[in-house]
Amino acid sequence: MVSTRTVAATWLAGAGTALVTALLVRFCSPAGTEGVLAGAVLGCLLGMAGAQGFTNMFDPREKSLLNRLVSALLLALPLGAGGAAIDNAATDELSGRFVVIAFAACVAALTVGVLIADQLITRLRLSPRAALILSMSGWINGVGAWAVLAHRSPLETVGAVPVACGVWLVTAAVLGRILAPSAHRSGRAG
Repeated sequence: MVSTRTVAATWLAGAGTALVTALLVRFCSPAGTEGVLAGAVLGCLLGMAGAQGFTNMFDPREKSLLNRLVSALLLALPLGAGGAAIDNAATDELSGRFVVIAFAACVAALTVGVLIADQLITRLRLSPRAALILSMSGWINGVGAWAVLAHRSPLETVGAVPVACGVWLVTAAVLGRILAPSAHRSGRAG
């Protein structure tokens, strides 16, 4: 049975991705208000679906390490192909490096993502499922931010990595604070 906190975490994941998407569309594209709103709605839907889907793929309580690595590899292929297509459209160069980058990002999700979720469980007393959903939401936002900033800002590929990691951590931490029991939100011992 799905818990209330898991449902809340999924909606928060969608809201977080909607906000990040709206900011990226607003500041990194020529789109107007309608484009920002459309991006936010699409970001919300993809954020909710992605957070649940990647949680199912990378949950160490339900999947073995081998299963999670295979999932990371299979996920890296379409992500890498998408990155290569975007890069080809922007630079007229076709490179396979995006498959490697995508695989590295997926390995980060199944390792660092779990560590971030563990911190949310320990510090904020979130359920394991809710914590992993919020961590995966941050990862989605980080990957999205990296993709946009790598092609639409002076940061380029390498410079966008620290910003993407920051987006991941901030998203997970802020959404975790919102979802945390009230004693932790107000700073009281619980």
